[in-house]
Amino acid sequence: MDEKVRRSITWIVVIGLIAVIAVFAYERKTELDRMADRIGGGSPAEQLAATGRLVHKQKLMEALDERPRWVQERAALAISRLGTHETLWEAGGALGVLDDPPQARIREAVRLQGQTAMDLLVEGIQDKDGNRRGCFAGPLGQIGEPAIDPLSDLMDAWDQYVRDIARDQLAAILAARNTAYTNAKTLVETRETRLAAFETRAAKPPPGDIEDYAELAQTERAKLSEAQESLAETPSALIVDQLLMDILKQPPPPAERKQEAAEYLRRLATAKATVTAAKGPLIQSVIDQLLTAGAADVRATGCELLGAMGQQTYTVTGDVVGAPVTEDVAQPMVAPLLTRLQSDVEWPVRRKAAVGLGRLQLVAMKGGATKPLIAALGEPRPEVKAAAAQALGMIAAARPF
Repeated sequence: MDEKVRRSITWIVVIGLIAVIAVFAYERKTELDRMADRIGGGSPAEQLAATGRLVHKQKLMEALDERPRWVQERAALAISRLGTHETLWEAGGALGVLDDPPQARIREAVRLQGQTAMDLLVEGIQDKDGNRRGCFAGPLGQIGEPAIDPLSDLMDAWDQYVRDIARDQLAAILAARNTAYTNAKTLVETRETRLAAFETRAAKPPPGDIEDYAELAQTERAKLSEAQESLAETPSALIVDQLLMDILKQPPPPAERKQEAAEYLRRLATAKATVTAAKGPLIQSVIDQLLTAGAADVRATGCELLGAMGQQTYTVTGDVVGAPVTEDVAQPMVAPLLTRLQSDVEWPVRRKAAVGLGRLQLVAMKGGATKPLIAALGEPRPEVKAAAAQALGMIAAARPF
């Protein structure tokens, strides 16, 4: 074949391919526009059908990108009505192109799935798409206790982001349980106070008062009984509490089992971060279970965590966490740390206790830690001396003048 003819045929083929690709892209764009138009202006049935088609073709994000908010909101409404796992999965990936109100509706649709979508949520928080992970993380923690096992399985995940999600959601479950217990306990105390007041007035009614305090006391007694039953059904301790303590007390595997050792270290770091993030609810568990453990490294970890929870300036990895806990929450940590500083036979524990007291700063000073820390400057171990000196410096730096 002549070279000129061959070149002409080649150009014809190339131009033909370009034309086919252009037509295909145009048709695809036209179809997405058509589906978006149906979502925005069609009947409810057409909106559901168009949304379902986009989900099936995995083109939901592309179709909703840069669309008017009212189109996105109708799409979000259709997504919540469809409610299938496939729909919610695609919707989670589309969050990045949506405005805030449609995002909120989709997150609520995911949350309403509850425990029935457990597998979907667990898979979603491990997805490489950050939008999907962010969409599914919160609802997983809101499920509560049923989500503990799946979250605990992710504590040694290779992906740091996944471990962070496990940390945050386990801490959220703890906080929710602690809030429920605190509210139930407060209600019981309120009922007891009201009952005592009614009984006092029933025994000696104020002059001229026609109120039937005996009847009010009887009614309040019944309400108190209900509140006490509710408190008994709302335990302050939760399975995640013991789960974290067990992880922190677990001995490390042999160093030669490298993969198992790496998983152990990731799991241990996540457990520490979860305890630190949970703050108040786990303070007593740390004192009771870690500071009295037989293993020195566990006692040292307990001292480290008390300092981290009490000060909340830095996590165990050195990242900023949030505002300090109140003094009344941090105060019970001082005495156990002083006990470890003054009487523990292992110097690494004494060093961690000194560091923990330093992080408590003014709370430690008010709890009488200054003199024991000064005494620790005479320690034979230079590591303990240095930690005590640093702690005194932190207390002095925080002291108001």
